[in-house]
Amino acid sequence: MAKEIPFERFRRLAEKLGLKIDESAQEKFKTYHSLLLEWGGKINLYSQNDRQRLLSYHFLDSILPLKLLPEEKGLLLADIGSGAGFPAIPIKIMRPDLKLLLFEARKKKALFLFYVIKTINLSDTTVIDRRVEDWEGEKFDIATIRLLGDIKDTIPLIAPHLKEKAQIFFYKGSQWEKELKEGERVLKKFNLSLLETHTFHLSHLKLTRRILILQK
Repeated sequence: MAKEIPFERFRRLAEKLGLKIDESAQEKFKTYHSLLLEWGGKINLYSQNDRQRLLSYHFLDSILPLKLLPEEKGLLLADIGSGAGFPAIPIKIMRPDLKLLLFEARKKKALFLFYVIKTINLSDTTVIDRRVEDWEGEKFDIATIRLLGDIKDTIPLIAPHLKEKAQIFFYKGSQWEKELKEGERVLKKFNLSLLETHTFHLSHLKLTRRILILQK
């Protein structure tokens, strides 16, 4: 089992990606990490193997697309199937100007997210404890989906809630091209197209992450 990296190494790895973690963000990350360790033993937030790589994998992976996000202030970001809060909470810590909706229908995980938001004082962040397809509120500027379902299955749930020119950030692995091919008909139906594809190599994990950006 991999050993968790020290927080200082997490900070250095982020800096190699051009992402500077300031003192305020650092304290929030540390508290969030502690809460994940505390609650992870009570509810199924992540696999036990991942307990030893929250910083090296989940935190770092979550913030990979930060420099790809639109720079406009106050945009509404919806995180679909937030679970333990990845990727949206690490993104919010680094981009506090974003407004956040965390969609998590599983009650225990939603409760954890409520507690994290309160404890680390994340402003303009709301937990929605139901599925995104049932949402009737404001449409999204950005949606994030990390390791949750195929493109063809998730697009129909999200697309009706997107503003014009909204972007979807998919975190994908080696099967991304196959998923795109299988989702062509759905993308066309909902007037979505592939804007960009970015590849990140996390050498310390021997992991390659693809970030797919779709635009309406």
